[in-house]
Amino acid sequence: MTTEVLVVDSHRWLPWQPTRGEPGVLGVLAVREARRILTSPAILLMAGVVVLILGLDSATLGDNGRGLFHRAALAEMLATVGILYFGPITFVATHLAATSAARSGSNRLLVAAPVGQRRRDLALCLGVLVGPAALALALAMAAAAAAGAGHQAPSANWTWIVGPWTWIDVLQVPAIVLGAGILGVVVARWLPYPGSLLFGFVGMILGTIALLSTSPTALRPWFAPWVSIQWWSGDAAWTAHGSQAWHLAYLLGLSGFGVCAIALRQAESRRRWIALGGIALTAVLSTGWLQLPLGA
Repeated sequence: MTTEVLVVDSHRWLPWQPTRGEPGVLGVLAVREARRILTSPAILLMAGVVVLILGLDSATLGDNGRGLFHRAALAEMLATVGILYFGPITFVATHLAATSAARSGSNRLLVAAPVGQRRRDLALCLGVLVGPAALALALAMAAAAAAGAGHQAPSANWTWIVGPWTWIDVLQVPAIVLGAGILGVVVARWLPYPGSLLFGFVGMILGTIALLSTSPTALRPWFAPWVSIQWWSGDAAWTAHGSQAWHLAYLLGLSGFGVCAIALRQAESRRRWIALGGIALTAVLSTGWLQLPLGA
């Protein structure tokens, strides 16, 4: 006779075989969480706006008579969605997924689940990686392919060349989306109060803006959870100095530290996660220093 246990996520019962082990459970839950995030109203709203823009632009043939189906305009739209909008929307979608059980009043059902809150949170973080972050990578690669060696953005009032992309540029896009999603879980777990979504969202946007600068010698923009793509940043000359690769490592370090902060919200095995959090914090500080311009 085989015994089957049911693992509960926020809305559904999932069949689970104990012989799979923890990695198997996390993998199954991560796929479920990725689907929940990608089907969130926030993500669907963004997709609807993009489809609407595409439809209107193709119907009017665009301002330059070629519409978004021209490579330059398509590259500009994909870059704008991936860099500017996808991170904040992923923050909202992930926060909604993390708080869905509390908002629906089903937290009591999760107490009896064989998978604890920490593993469900780790699965949610993995869901951000295999869901929104993977989609952001696809968007960045499509934008890079459309941009080629670089095209002037048709909607810009100044000479803005979209591209060319490097592999570091491409990888920074899913890195900021991953960080935004993990931050959504951090806010949901450490600020489990009404209004935390708005508070976290506004804090994320204003904090990033406060760190950015147009000064060529500014150092603080390197510590912003933002891309350091030179052509995207326009007149932000700070991107011409420093290490793009170390900035990518810094962004990933922030995500790792965020995962440790989420895990520390639960009482069990805190020593292990404190040690891992210390390693992650050391990585953030080290890469944050290494990314700075030499002689700064």
